[in-house]
Amino acid sequence: MSVREAAARLGVHRSRVRALIRAGRLHGRKVGGRWLVDRSSLDQWVRSRLLDGRPFSPRRAWGYLFLLSGEPAAWLDRATRSRLRKTVREFRLNDLLPKLRNRGDVQYFRGAPEMFEKIRAQPGFVRSGVSTSEDLDANLLVRDALEGYLPRARVREAAYRLALEPSDAANANVILRIPSFAAPLRDRVMAPAGAVAADLIESADARTSRAGNMLAERLRADRARSG
Repeated sequence: MSVREAAARLGVHRSRVRALIRAGRLHGRKVGGRWLVDRSSLDQWVRSRLLDGRPFSPRRAWGYLFLLSGEPAAWLDRATRSRLRKTVREFRLNDLLPKLRNRGDVQYFRGAPEMFEKIRAQPGFVRSGVSTSEDLDANLLVRDALEGYLPRARVREAAYRLALEPSDAANANVILRIPSFAAPLRDRVMAPAGAVAADLIESADARTSRAGNMLAERLRADRARSG
Protein backbone atom coordinates (compact mmCIF):
# COMPACT_ATOMS: atom_id res chain seq x y z
CA MET A 1 0.00 0.00 0.00
CA SER A 2 1.02 3.61 -0.44
CA VAL A 3 2.48 5.71 2.36
CA ARG A 4 -0.73 7.76 2.32
CA GLU A 5 -2.85 4.64 2.83
CA ALA A 6 -0.55 3.38 5.59
CA ALA A 7 -0.71 6.74 7.36
CA ALA A 8 -4.51 6.69 7.20
CA ARG A 9 -4.55 3.17 8.63
CA LEU A 10 -2.33 4.20 11.54
CA GLY A 11 -3.92 7.60 12.04
CA VAL A 12 -0.55 9.38 11.73
CA HIS A 13 1.15 11.80 9.32
CA ARG A 14 2.90 10.40 6.25
CA SER A 15 6.26 11.56 7.64
CA ARG A 16 5.75 9.20 10.59
CA VAL A 17 5.30 6.25 8.22
CA ARG A 18 8.48 7.14 6.35
CA ALA A 19 10.32 7.41 9.69
CA LEU A 20 9.10 3.91 10.65
CA ILE A 21 10.40 2.57 7.33
CA ARG A 22 13.81 4.20 7.86
CA ALA A 23 13.97 2.73 11.37
CA GLY A 24 13.21 -0.75 10.01
CA ARG A 25 9.98 -1.06 11.98
CA LEU A 26 7.96 -1.19 8.78
CA HIS A 27 9.05 -2.94 5.60
CA GLY A 28 8.86 -0.81 2.47
CA ARG A 29 10.42 -0.40 -0.95
CA LYS A 30 10.63 2.29 -3.57
CA VAL A 31 8.83 1.71 -6.85
CA GLY A 32 9.01 4.42 -9.48
CA GLY A 33 10.19 6.94 -6.92
CA ARG A 34 7.31 6.18 -4.53
CA TRP A 35 7.53 4.29 -1.26
CA LEU A 36 5.23 1.27 -0.89
CA VAL A 37 4.61 -0.29 2.51
CA ASP A 38 4.35 -4.04 2.92
CA ARG A 39 0.78 -4.74 4.11
CA SER A 40 1.68 -7.72 6.31
CA SER A 41 4.44 -5.68 7.96
CA LEU A 42 1.92 -2.94 8.74
CA ASP A 43 -0.58 -5.47 10.13
CA GLN A 44 2.10 -6.93 12.39
CA TRP A 45 3.12 -3.50 13.66
CA VAL A 46 -0.50 -2.56 14.39
CA ARG A 47 -0.99 -5.83 16.27
CA SER A 48 2.17 -5.36 18.36
CA ARG A 49 1.19 -1.78 19.21
CA LEU A 50 -2.31 -2.78 20.16
CA LEU A 51 -1.43 -5.80 22.25
CA ASP A 52 1.71 -4.41 23.91
CA GLY A 53 0.45 -0.93 24.66
CA ARG A 54 -1.46 0.45 27.62
CA PRO A 55 -4.80 -1.10 28.54
CA PHE A 56 -7.98 0.55 27.34
CA SER A 57 -9.59 3.09 29.64
CA PRO A 58 -12.71 1.78 31.43
CA ARG A 59 -14.95 3.67 29.00
CA ARG A 60 -13.18 2.21 25.95
CA ALA A 61 -13.02 -1.29 27.44
CA TRP A 62 -16.77 -1.33 27.97
CA GLY A 63 -17.29 0.30 24.58
CA TYR A 64 -15.38 -2.54 22.92
CA LEU A 65 -17.40 -5.18 24.80
CA PHE A 66 -20.71 -3.56 23.85
CA LEU A 67 -19.71 -3.27 20.19
CA LEU A 68 -18.53 -6.89 20.15
CA SER A 69 -22.02 -7.74 21.44
CA GLY A 70 -23.69 -5.80 18.64
CA GLU A 71 -24.94 -3.18 21.10
CA PRO A 72 -24.43 0.58 20.83
CA ALA A 73 -21.78 2.34 22.90
CA ALA A 74 -23.36 5.78 22.87
CA TRP A 75 -20.95 7.23 25.45
CA LEU A 76 -18.09 7.08 22.91
CA ASP A 77 -17.55 9.48 20.03
CA ARG A 78 -18.05 8.24 16.48
CA ALA A 79 -14.33 8.01 15.65
CA THR A 80 -13.60 5.87 18.72
CA ARG A 81 -16.53 3.58 17.95
CA SER A 82 -15.21 3.16 14.40
CA ARG A 83 -11.72 2.23 15.64
CA LEU A 84 -13.13 -0.25 18.14
CA ARG A 85 -15.34 -1.90 15.50
CA LYS A 86 -12.19 -2.40 13.45
CA THR A 87 -10.51 -3.91 16.50
CA VAL A 88 -13.46 -6.30 16.89
CA ARG A 89 -13.01 -7.46 13.29
CA GLU A 90 -9.23 -7.83 13.37
CA PHE A 91 -8.42 -9.31 16.80
CA ARG A 92 -9.65 -12.22 18.87
CA LEU A 93 -11.09 -11.36 22.26
CA ASN A 94 -8.68 -13.78 23.92
CA ASP A 95 -5.72 -11.76 22.59
CA LEU A 96 -7.23 -8.51 23.84
CA LEU A 97 -7.90 -9.51 27.44
CA PRO A 98 -4.84 -7.61 28.78
CA LYS A 99 -6.26 -4.47 27.15
CA LEU A 100 -9.61 -4.99 28.91
CA ARG A 101 -8.42 -5.41 32.47
CA ASN A 102 -9.61 -1.90 33.37
CA ARG A 103 -13.22 -2.97 32.90
CA GLY A 104 -13.31 -3.77 36.62
CA ASP A 105 -12.01 -5.70 39.60
CA VAL A 106 -12.98 -9.24 40.53
CA GLN A 107 -13.38 -10.85 43.95
CA TYR A 108 -13.76 -14.56 44.63
CA PHE A 109 -15.77 -16.12 47.46
CA ARG A 110 -17.16 -19.36 48.84
CA GLY A 111 -20.76 -19.22 49.95
CA ALA A 112 -23.66 -21.50 50.71
CA PRO A 113 -25.74 -22.16 47.55
CA GLU A 114 -28.87 -21.04 49.38
CA MET A 115 -27.31 -17.57 49.47
CA PHE A 116 -27.25 -17.27 45.67
CA GLU A 117 -30.79 -15.91 45.44
CA LYS A 118 -30.05 -13.29 48.06
CA ILE A 119 -26.99 -12.16 46.11
CA ARG A 120 -29.02 -11.96 42.90
CA ALA A 121 -31.51 -9.76 44.75
CA GLN A 122 -28.84 -7.19 45.63
CA PRO A 123 -29.58 -3.80 43.98
CA GLY A 124 -27.42 -3.38 40.90
CA PHE A 125 -26.55 -7.08 40.47
CA VAL A 126 -26.00 -7.94 36.78
CA ARG A 127 -25.54 -11.58 35.82
CA SER A 128 -22.45 -12.53 33.80
CA GLY A 129 -20.06 -15.41 33.14
CA VAL A 130 -21.30 -18.81 34.25
CA SER A 131 -24.63 -17.32 35.38
CA THR A 132 -25.55 -16.34 31.81
CA SER A 133 -23.97 -19.01 29.64
CA GLU A 134 -27.24 -20.91 29.31
CA ASP A 135 -29.04 -17.77 28.10
CA LEU A 136 -26.41 -17.25 25.40
CA ASP A 137 -26.16 -20.90 24.31
CA ALA A 138 -22.51 -20.96 25.33
CA ASN A 139 -22.36 -24.77 25.46
CA LEU A 140 -21.94 -24.64 29.22
CA LEU A 141 -24.29 -25.39 32.10
CA VAL A 142 -23.19 -24.42 35.62
CA ARG A 143 -25.75 -24.45 38.44
CA ASP A 144 -23.46 -24.62 41.47
CA ALA A 145 -21.82 -21.19 41.02
CA LEU A 146 -22.88 -17.57 40.74
CA GLU A 147 -21.15 -14.78 38.80
CA GLY A 148 -22.07 -11.19 38.16
CA TYR A 149 -21.29 -7.48 38.40
CA LEU A 150 -22.10 -5.55 41.56
CA PRO A 151 -21.07 -2.09 42.84
CA ARG A 152 -18.16 -2.17 45.29
CA ALA A 153 -20.20 -1.08 48.31
CA ARG A 154 -22.74 -3.82 47.59
CA VAL A 155 -19.99 -6.42 47.35
CA ARG A 156 -18.72 -5.47 50.80
CA GLU A 157 -22.23 -5.51 52.20
CA ALA A 158 -23.10 -8.88 50.66
CA ALA A 159 -19.84 -10.47 51.82
CA TYR A 160 -20.52 -9.33 55.39
CA ARG A 161 -24.26 -10.01 55.61
CA LEU A 162 -24.21 -13.35 53.79
CA ALA A 163 -21.01 -14.68 55.38
CA LEU A 164 -19.13 -15.08 52.11
CA GLU A 165 -15.60 -16.38 52.63
CA PRO A 166 -12.77 -15.04 50.44
CA SER A 167 -11.45 -17.73 48.10
CA ASP A 168 -9.03 -18.28 45.26
CA ALA A 169 -10.30 -18.46 41.69
CA ALA A 170 -10.07 -22.23 41.43
CA ASN A 171 -12.27 -22.90 44.46
CA ALA A 172 -14.71 -20.00 44.33
CA ASN A 173 -18.42 -20.58 43.77
CA VAL A 174 -19.32 -16.87 43.96
CA ILE A 175 -17.55 -14.48 41.58
CA LEU A 176 -18.40 -10.81 42.05
CA ARG A 177 -17.06 -8.29 39.57
CA ILE A 178 -16.90 -4.58 40.36
CA PRO A 179 -17.35 -2.50 37.17
CA SER A 180 -14.99 0.43 36.78
CA PHE A 181 -17.50 2.23 34.53
CA ALA A 182 -20.97 1.36 35.79
CA ALA A 183 -23.20 3.52 33.60
CA PRO A 184 -23.58 0.99 30.72
CA LEU A 185 -24.76 -1.72 33.15
CA ARG A 186 -27.38 0.40 34.86
CA ASP A 187 -30.87 -1.17 34.78
CA ARG A 188 -29.59 -4.35 33.13
CA VAL A 189 -30.15 -7.85 34.47
CA MET A 190 -27.48 -9.47 32.26
CA ALA A 191 -24.11 -8.20 31.05
CA PRO A 192 -23.60 -7.76 27.29
CA ALA A 193 -22.57 -10.96 25.54
CA GLY A 194 -19.05 -9.67 24.92
CA ALA A 195 -18.48 -9.12 28.65
CA VAL A 196 -19.89 -12.57 29.37
CA ALA A 197 -17.41 -14.07 26.90
CA ALA A 198 -14.47 -12.17 28.44
CA ASP A 199 -15.46 -13.27 31.94
CA LEU A 200 -15.78 -16.91 30.85
CA ILE A 201 -12.39 -16.87 29.09
CA GLU A 202 -10.72 -15.67 32.30
CA SER A 203 -12.06 -18.65 34.27
CA ALA A 204 -9.60 -20.99 35.96
CA ASP A 205 -11.65 -23.89 34.55
CA ALA A 206 -10.46 -24.93 31.08
CA ARG A 207 -13.93 -26.00 29.90
CA THR A 208 -15.44 -22.68 30.96
CA SER A 209 -12.64 -20.72 29.29
CA ARG A 210 -13.11 -22.71 26.08
CA ALA A 211 -16.83 -21.93 26.09
CA GLY A 212 -15.99 -18.23 26.41
CA ASN A 213 -13.69 -18.37 23.40
CA MET A 214 -16.37 -20.11 21.35
CA LEU A 215 -18.92 -17.46 22.31
CA ALA A 216 -16.47 -14.65 21.48
CA GLU A 217 -15.74 -16.06 18.02
CA ARG A 218 -19.45 -16.43 17.35
CA LEU A 219 -19.95 -12.78 18.25
CA ARG A 220 -17.09 -11.71 15.97
CA ALA A 221 -18.62 -13.71 13.10
CA ASP A 222 -21.96 -11.99 13.74
CA ARG A 223 -20.31 -8.57 13.60
CA ALA A 224 -18.51 -9.47 10.36
CA ARG A 225 -21.80 -10.47 8.74
CA SER A 226 -23.55 -7.33 9.91
CA GLY A 227 -20.69 -5.10 8.70
